[in-house]
Amino acid sequence: MSASPPRGPAPQEVREYLGVLRARKWTVLRVTAAAVAVAAVFTAFQKPVYQATAQVLVTFTSTSAGSGAKNEALGALNTEKTIVQSPTVAAGVVQELGLRVPASTLDNHLQVDVVSGATVLNIRYSDQSPDTAARIANAFADAYVVFKKDQAQRAVGASTDPLHQAIASVQAQLAKVETTLASASSKGTIQALRNRRVSLASTLVDLQARLAEAELANATSAQVIKEAAVPSAPASPNWPRNVLGALAMGLALGVALAFTGEAVDDRVKSHRQLEEMSGVPTLASIPSAKARHGLGEHGPYLIEGKLEQGPVTEAYRTMAANILHLASQEELHALMVTSAVAGEGKTAAAANLAVALARLDRLICLVDLDFRAPTVHELFGLDNQIGLTTVLSNARPLEAVINGTEIENLFVIPAGPPIADPAELVARFRDGTYLKQLRKVGAFVILDSPPVLDVADSSILAPATDGVVLVVDGELATRREVRDAMEQLRNAGAKIRGTAHREVGTGLAAYYPHEPWKD
Repeated sequence: MSASPPRGPAPQEVREYLGVLRARKWTVLRVTAAAVAVAAVFTAFQKPVYQATAQVLVTFTSTSAGSGAKNEALGALNTEKTIVQSPTVAAGVVQELGLRVPASTLDNHLQVDVVSGATVLNIRYSDQSPDTAARIANAFADAYVVFKKDQAQRAVGASTDPLHQAIASVQAQLAKVETTLASASSKGTIQALRNRRVSLASTLVDLQARLAEAELANATSAQVIKEAAVPSAPASPNWPRNVLGALAMGLALGVALAFTGEAVDDRVKSHRQLEEMSGVPTLASIPSAKARHGLGEHGPYLIEGKLEQGPVTEAYRTMAANILHLASQEELHALMVTSAVAGEGKTAAAANLAVALARLDRLICLVDLDFRAPTVHELFGLDNQIGLTTVLSNARPLEAVINGTEIENLFVIPAGPPIADPAELVARFRDGTYLKQLRKVGAFVILDSPPVLDVADSSILAPATDGVVLVVDGELATRREVRDAMEQLRNAGAKIRGTAHREVGTGLAAYYPHEPWKD
């Protein structure tokens, strides 16, 4: 079987990446803005620098260019580039222009590069004065040409002087032969002199050919083909390049910091992450109403009235449907709703789950077992003077504290007045017949209990229920807190049926062209 092609990131992963950037957009924007601002300030305080360029054509003989081989010609050009930047050429520039600066100072402003595909050198010089930049660039080009001519003359002289001497000697011998031949009378002598003349003439031709070859060998000519013009605009600072470069670097750094911050952030930010770490299904992803149009800023809310057709309502309806599915698989009548720490919205989740189930024609009894910070009665506008604490103190029967609500099929038992030892009353509720009686009141009993890690109440109560739903706020709870809460519940003997993830920035609102909760 052929190997399958590598797959790109899954759409869910892409959405998570985009979610990270959306959640940390201010980090990216601040870093990018800071980088652009620094680049702008740096550029603004830079003095303008002008750059002038002269071009020199370098011509090699076949010998010096390695028989025309491209790589050898390139190597030779790099050698010529080094010569232009040498102290010798710089000294010639200083002398020619009468400058009062060290030759090494000029090198700091000089740049030489090879034109691609040609034996041409670009000699660039930068200065704060455009006239000076052009003048020194041309001076470097002229000094280099002069240096190459002198170098060529010295090289040719060193190799041709012996040949000149040999030619002079042969010419002298020829002249002597001609003189002797003019006065000779013997046929043998005349023939010998003629043979000698032919031999010397041949030698002379050979020496002259060798001289011509020596004059060409290792000779490199240089010619200025374009003088540097006075630049009309500065080469630096380059505003577009600096700002665009800073923008690119700022974005890259901002994105890197965003994902680094995400990596070290211990909060549970997605239901997928929550499922992977908890090992139980996420029954609903609940948008944070606090992050939407100011709703829920003063505490829990019900999916009634303004939230009737919003994404929050749909999330709780989904949660109710998943609970009904779980109940069809095994017994699930008494369900405890809790969270790892305070402020995660477990009371809102318990109350709205009860509302959603009641709307599905299920008889529901919602019980507030958070004796330390009861709020269920506030959601339904009930009196908390009598409640479950009254029953557990043997002051009232259970039936006396069951309150009907405006929502059909939904009954609520408030927590009741504060008591001295809440954990003791929770244990009394667990060990008594109260839960059994409540099962007869409704098809589902939803128990709102305190946060797991704050007090022991939930761990005491959980084993007596048919299951636990842990509410996790993506902006508040850390992964460690969620893991500790689940471990504590499981050690107590609880059955964790699933989680409800409260997340910020959900895209559910896109399904609703009209958002009644804005009204």
